[in-house]
Amino acid sequence: MGLLDKTNPKATPWSVLRHAAITGAAGAVIYVVGWWLKGAFREHWPVELAIWSGLCALVGAVWEWQVPDKNDPDDVDQDDRPPGGLSLK
Repeated sequence: MGLLDKTNPKATPWSVLRHAAITGAAGAVIYVVGWWLKGAFREHWPVELAIWSGLCALVGAVWEWQVPDKNDPDDVDQDDRPPGGLSLK
């Protein structure tokens, strides 16, 4: 099994792009908030931000392509509900 082998049967190119965009944007927000809380931006922060967002997007895309929905903690099927009918969604 290689890194780029599709192991998530429900993954589509659009779902991978959507997941990459979401994780890239979340990574950018985390980067900006972290540097804002630290109180000082470096002079080359745009390059660091682009690299950080790209790496986060890559991780998100590979996660969507590789991890089947059954192993994804964000997705809860009807059969996976705890007793009492409570849902995490």
